[in-house]
Amino acid sequence: MNSRRRNGKPASCEPCRKDKVRCDHRLPVCSRCQKKRRTASCFYHPAPLTQRSKNITVKAASSEAVNTHSSSPSTPEQDDPDAWLLRARPASTPISTFSNTEEPGSQLDDGFNLLVTARSLPTGYLGPTSFVAALEEDHELVSSPSERQSQDDAGTAFPSDLPLYWVQRTAEILRSLEGFRTITQLVCEYYRLSKAAVIPSLVLNALPSIQAMVDEAQLHKGPPEQVARVLRNTKQVLHVPSTMTGRHFHELFTGPNLRLEILGLFYAIAGRLSVFGLAHDKFPRQNGMAARERFSRKMLAASDAVLQICKLIAPVNDLTIWMLYEILLLSKVAHGDASK
Repeated sequence: MNSRRRNGKPASCEPCRKDKVRCDHRLPVCSRCQKKRRTASCFYHPAPLTQRSKNITVKAASSEAVNTHSSSPSTPEQDDPDAWLLRARPASTPISTFSNTEEPGSQLDDGFNLLVTARSLPTGYLGPTSFVAALEEDHELVSSPSERQSQDDAGTAFPSDLPLYWVQRTAEILRSLEGFRTITQLVCEYYRLSKAAVIPSLVLNALPSIQAMVDEAQLHKGPPEQVARVLRNTKQVLHVPSTMTGRHFHELFTGPNLRLEILGLFYAIAGRLSVFGLAHDKFPRQNGMAARERFSRKMLAASDAVLQICKLIAPVNDLTIWMLYEILLLSKVAHGDASK
């Protein structure tokens, strides 16, 4: 979806807006940027005229001053900030994460622990009412040439019609699986207490399969090959055979066929159930409600990021509609009447 200006007209992408030329507002890349071969820089900024925060500017200036006055001799890595970043960050670590916590009860006070890159570029299109805007920091929109070369060497093939910005977001979504045991406990306790929940076999049967995939493939570390695999699965049409039963329905989107829709679905369900007082041992006793609210907002941001990616690459299916419904319920719990 495109954001709209105050006069109600669709907003232009950043390259067309800066060049003051007409944009056809196509997603994910407009036609003009495709012809100009600048697809990596084509995105729709929700607030293009906003300025950077003064705090971020001060931090960047102070870090540059420390590097300038350092007594250590100059090295090629110091002259090239990209080389320093690639050496400092492990290859399996994504550029940014929703959270680095293993369990929501241990370090929830840290909030969204995002890793900020040394260079800052405008964030990608998030939508004027997107809850993933809470995760905005100064992230790079595209990878550096060294990172692209390493991805090619690793044999990772991401969907060509998905900007690299959202590939990075997919890695963040997978890193949120660090707390999947908490999600499992919330869902299982809710189904033991509620008699009006969705058919249990459609939900509960998928939990062990996803947990096994997390443990086996280390999905919570966001490895590039698993990110590419999940994106390829999500892009495919979800075909449900006529002989499929509810007991085996989860096999279509879990295990080797893991899709983003089921992750967004569980994130939304867990975020809503966390405010119901379930999973007492996973949340601190002191300030427990505040911790639950932060966990709920984290799940809302992750599930909304899944929804944005699915809008770009995934055909609409039953999981998409189900996930959208659960996100609506969670947004009502988190934001009340202010939710849109």
